Amino acid sequence: MARTPLFQGGNTGSTPVGGAILIKKDQKFLTKNWVAKKLVEALEIKSDDLVIEIGGGKGRITQFLKGKIIVVEKDPLLAEILKEKFKEKENIKIYCGDFLKFPLPKQKYKIIGNIPYSIAGKIIRKVFNPKKPPEIAVFTFPETLGEKILKESPKGNFLSYYIHIFSKPKKILFIDKNLFRPKPKLNSIAIKFEFKELPEDVEKIVKFLKICFKSPRKTLKNNLKKFINEEDLEKVLKKCFPEKDIKNLRAHELKPEDLIYFYREIKNYLKN
Repeated sequence: MARTPLFQGGNTGSTPVGGAILIKKDQKFLTKNWVAKKLVEALEIKSDDLVIEIGGGKGRITQFLKGKIIVVEKDPLLAEILKEKFKEKENIKIYCGDFLKFPLPKQKYKIIGNIPYSIAGKIIRKVFNPKKPPEIAVFTFPETLGEKILKESPKGNFLSYYIHIFSKPKKILFIDKNLFRPKPKLNSIAIKFEFKELPEDVEKIVKFLKICFKSPRKTLKNNLKKFINEEDLEKVLKKCFPEKDIKNLRAHELKPEDLIYFYREIKNYLKN
């Protein structure tokens, strides 16, 4: 991935290489401590918590974390900067590698990150894991994606429904694009996710949701017709949504809890 020089000389707070810190296209750094503090406060860290930070950058958020901290930084240069900066902190471990390949802990943990926007969806799918969900997550998102995540319905997408099954998302902070360097094209939103107690069949529910949203513009009947007898499908739809126009009903017109209820009623009719 191409890099461009960001800092030329001067006191950058990190060690320049060849007179400049080179920044990858998708990297963006917070420039204000007050923003980092707000994000960390939302994580509600206790002294004995295990905390994972995705993309430590130059340590803007890391410096305010407490507990047992693992920082996953993909960029080798930044990982070395972090190791040097926090070498006196025995509770901070820097892992140089790709978070998407990082093994999530089996024990309880909390997670935070000013995450790369280009892989936000992949990070969400990894973190919102039915087998190893965190207690609390705090992430930054571009404003447009953040608003979709916060919206339950109507017009929600698969990602927003997936998130609402696992957690209660809450907007904690609007972050102006001028508070990042380099400045991104969009403003950002910081969202806190408090995770719910998941039902035992959550993986089957997620699989069902994927079918319902496979072609978002298609009706539920069209998306499900390969998996259930048409008469059974119509019967269950009428039972679950008697006041809806079931011929034209689409997944995004329902709330997450409505789709879970629908799954519970239809699961015995679905073809394997």
